[in-house]
Amino acid sequence: MRFYRKPTPFSFFKKSKSVFKNIAAFIKYLFGKDKKFARQIRRITGFYPYNKDLYQTALTHRSLSARTNTGFMINNERLEFLGDSVLDLLIGEYLYKRFSNEQEGFLTQLRARIVNGDNLTELSKQIGLDLLVKTSVKSHSSNIHLYGDAFEAFLGAVYLDRGFSQAGKFIYKRIMPKYLNIFELEHQNTNYKSQLIEWGQKNKNEIEFATDVEYPGSKYFVSYVRINGENYGSGIGISKKEAEQKASKVALSKLS
Repeated sequence: MRFYRKPTPFSFFKKSKSVFKNIAAFIKYLFGKDKKFARQIRRITGFYPYNKDLYQTALTHRSLSARTNTGFMINNERLEFLGDSVLDLLIGEYLYKRFSNEQEGFLTQLRARIVNGDNLTELSKQIGLDLLVKTSVKSHSSNIHLYGDAFEAFLGAVYLDRGFSQAGKFIYKRIMPKYLNIFELEHQNTNYKSQLIEWGQKNKNEIEFATDVEYPGSKYFVSYVRINGENYGSGIGISKKEAEQKASKVALSKLS
């Protein structure tokens, strides 16, 4: 399955230009100061970075933000915003071409399973990106999607540093074949709340959810699920829906 445009008469010159830029990046690496970081980027992406500062920013959590002279905060949130859009487009293109006979609803649901925070967090750990993230956060709740957000920011850095084509190669050739099982995700039912409610109805058990903000001023929600008045699980998320899904997943694991 192809994801790139067919060669044109100018492809050779474009390829040559890319080769020269790669050579320049390698030379810059040889004489640069932070060789270890450049090697770490190459280990993950397969190439040396042109602009290491982009990747440094992508891996800086807001808890360790730097402030410019004008008061602007430098962290990975803007790159996360960009990377989220790039990832949605790349995964959307992949699914559109792979599942040519499926309707929009199927494609949307499958993309959501691929790019959800938990999945990206696990992916970030699998490729070792979590080891490069700079943060002062220690609490479990604030750490929910920290590494998943960093992955999106990292992809945003790849896009700005190398362009959309290279970002596509990174996802299609280095990430998806090794770390994403599309067949498994395709047949995975991640609506744990629905599964739990169905179980309760089938077995005539009362299911209740108690969901509220974690604490006054917090942007996270905590949810508790009770079965016949007994606590069976809890979950924390950036939305009520996510918190209830996580609580339901915990409850289902206890029932299985």
